[in-house]
Amino acid sequence: MALLNSTLTNYLEKLAGKSPAPGGGSASALAAAMGASLIEMSASYSLKRSGKEMKKAVTAIKKIRKQLEKQIDADGIAYANYRKK
Repeated sequence: MALLNSTLTNYLEKLAGKSPAPGGGSASALAAAMGASLIEMSASYSLKRSGKEMKKAVTAIKKIRKQLEKQIDADGIAYANYRKK
């Protein structure tokens, strides 16, 4: 489905469409990834003042964001596999 690499407008059109996927799981993953991105951004501003601990936090949240990004497409793939059975 490759939703992660589509435009936001295209993703929203697909989400609004008369199709079961993308659905709630994908939308939730997108919302969570956006939240993680905002945390990453705000933590990055604190790097100069906070040092090593904040750098670890930024690295950790970036890893979480990347995992969430994968889930945007994984939800639709899981549903498609379920429908094949």
